[in-house]
Amino acid sequence: MPTEEQSSTHSHQRLPQGGVGLSLDELAKGLATGTLSRGKALRWMGGALLGAALASVPGLAWADDCRTLGRECRRDSQCCSRNCIRRGDDKVCACPEGKTRCNDRCVNLDRNERHCGSCFNRCEAGEECVGGGCEGSCQSGTTPCGTQCCQTGETCLHGLACCPTAKVCGTGDFAICCKGDAQTCVDGSCQCDDPGALPCGDQCVACEGGTVNSETCLCECPSTTTLIGSTCCSNLRVCHTGTSVICCPDGCGCTDPTNGEIQCGQQCPLSECGFVTVCEDCPDEWPLCIPIGTGAFACFRACS
Repeated sequence: MPTEEQSSTHSHQRLPQGGVGLSLDELAKGLATGTLSRGKALRWMGGALLGAALASVPGLAWADDCRTLGRECRRDSQCCSRNCIRRGDDKVCACPEGKTRCNDRCVNLDRNERHCGSCFNRCEAGEECVGGGCEGSCQSGTTPCGTQCCQTGETCLHGLACCPTAKVCGTGDFAICCKGDAQTCVDGSCQCDDPGALPCGDQCVACEGGTVNSETCLCECPSTTTLIGSTCCSNLRVCHTGTSVICCPDGCGCTDPTNGEIQCGQQCPLSECGFVTVCEDCPDEWPLCIPIGTGAFACFRACS
């Protein structure tokens, strides 16, 4: 019979590495030689069978079990999320790239109906989370269109936006929406009802003689002109009258009559009036007398 010391030594021997079959062989030898007690043999056999059964369960981790969110780590492989990041002076397990932590879960805020756009923002029944926004829930009688719901009398253009059916211009992939009350579809393009205006977004901008900035929807004039109202006026026809500025009609200029009143005027052709030395020599139809130099005057009349 083995001594107590020998029995203790054998009782602390580790199980052989080689599977359940090899363990049973060792078990039989131990019982035959007396180096293993019956009670320990039963515990040994039960542990071996339990270990084999548990090892067959998918995803079960043993000594190298992965670490959950927020636990300290040194490398990605230690984390269940496979993402170990630095936080201050420590490194902790965090959500994989593209996902956000909501409580103890990592979710994609772009398409998770329970966390759409932000944690715990739950979409309504029937809605889908698309790009971080809930879509698809429209009231009865309306039609889903992107993030909008088209009402009766509206058409969904390209699955993105609603447009009043009467304002749809063009067909198929080239269809556009003529926005605002001042735009009408003409030959497949949106035109302003005012011939002197140009379309910009959902408005029509009056800009005679200039161009409309597509970003600001403001009228921009050439450098030789000045914007007065909605007209790009030639600098030669710009006339300042006190605190206001006017644009003289085409063919007229800003005059300075002898009575000091600034107004738009038209000069008498030199072939007809020439220059006069006294204002009384101006014809009746050209009654305005403008000094143009020492002892010389030009005859003008007000523009109609």
